[in-house]
Amino acid sequence: MSTQNPGGQGAALDAALLEIERWLGTRPWRRLTALWRAQTRRMQLALAFTGLFVLASLVNLCGSGGRTTTSQLIVPVVATAKPAPVVAPSLVAEGAPADAGKSWVVTKVWQGSDSRDTEELSMAGHWRVDWIFSPAKGGGSLHVFIYSVEPRVLLYEVVGTQNGGADSSFWSGNGRFFLKINADRGDWKVAVQELR
Repeated sequence: MSTQNPGGQGAALDAALLEIERWLGTRPWRRLTALWRAQTRRMQLALAFTGLFVLASLVNLCGSGGRTTTSQLIVPVVATAKPAPVVAPSLVAEGAPADAGKSWVVTKVWQGSDSRDTEELSMAGHWRVDWIFSPAKGGGSLHVFIYSVEPRVLLYEVVGTQNGGADSSFWSGNGRFFLKINADRGDWKVAVQELR
């Protein structure tokens, strides 16, 4: 292979430069230069910077031709101990008290006319929920639910009524519970009692 220029390359370059000179002498170039001179210095500067930015972007785009960049996030695998699943305490509804020889002892009483969650109750053995409801004129409703504390799971609905009245429900189960009292337009009183 020879290090000298082949004879055709120099002539082709001269022909290309001659073609550019001819194009610069044509009407579109004259119009473009007239438009450039009509602009203020500040606008010419802004157009020059915009042209440089477009040219740099074009060179960057052409330079990356076909190359793709992929970034992969590698996350190390770490063995972690899974906590034991928390199981809700077992609670069974009873039809009547289990032992007639024991007496009922009031554990906690709440009353009001609004909705609320009670504090945590640690219950063991047999217990009951007593309720009284007086709806306002035009109607109202009372709903009382038993939830386990950990995990926070709905276990039972104690009462769901739109009528006034009073009743008791009996339960057997050990664990930590709380009551969710939803009241609308009415006065209520709810008590929890344990059989001891």
